[in-house]
Amino acid sequence: YAWDLQHQYLAEARMQTGLKSAIARAMLHYLRMWDLRTSHGVDAFVANSHFIGRRIHKVYRRDATVIYPPVDVERFPLPGSDVPRTDTFLTASRLVPYKRMPLIVEAFSRMPHLKLKVIGDGPELARVREKAGPNVELLGYLPQQDMLRHMQSARAFVFAAEEDFGITPVEAQACGTPVIAYGRGGSLETVLGNAQAGSDRTGLFFDEQTVESIVSAVERFVELQPGISAAACRAHAEKFSIQQFRQKMAAFVEAEWAKHR
Repeated sequence: YAWDLQHQYLAEARMQTGLKSAIARAMLHYLRMWDLRTSHGVDAFVANSHFIGRRIHKVYRRDATVIYPPVDVERFPLPGSDVPRTDTFLTASRLVPYKRMPLIVEAFSRMPHLKLKVIGDGPELARVREKAGPNVELLGYLPQQDMLRHMQSARAFVFAAEEDFGITPVEAQACGTPVIAYGRGGSLETVLGNAQAGSDRTGLFFDEQTVESIVSAVERFVELQPGISAAACRAHAEKFSIQQFRQKMAAFVEAEWAKHR
């Protein structure tokens, strides 16, 4: 927030102007100065994506080793025969501004022939409800097991945030569910969304955080031939497993400790 998202942070906190805004801006300025100064005492950086690795280099002029965070893919298995696939799309998130959930809801409200389920609650709930058409079902907060069943049965998972990494799209892919994602940030690393991926493709991207861009992406997904296989989604998700994280983090720490000694 202090380095890249100050404007967004102040807007969400409703501190764009006034005395509180001036104090917050001063605090963030000194926080950046402190952060840059203390970064010189860091032996080695680990980033949770190449997206964040580039931020680290931009701010600290230091390289970072990328180790993706652990995703508990075993808690998100492929669906059994008791969980059939439906024609309903799914999105799930805390309803906060940067997740852009109202955009997704408005996009599907313009496509009344397609169904969308929304899981989550938060301060944006009123805006989401205002944008929702008859084809959009708001489910609110759901326990883990209930959300799992919706992920396993969804036609595709829709994700509109610019995340550092983004664990939820990986969880969806672990269930064999394709992802339609905003093509910036961590999504470019967690979703195989380009046509060049061929049979390994696990989703597709939209280029802008706009209603029109989401509508276009969903329509392209519906027309996509051949479709995206659940097996490809699952195989890709397993690259971000807890076991993979433990192995890579342990190897990194051991190598850096040996270098230090």
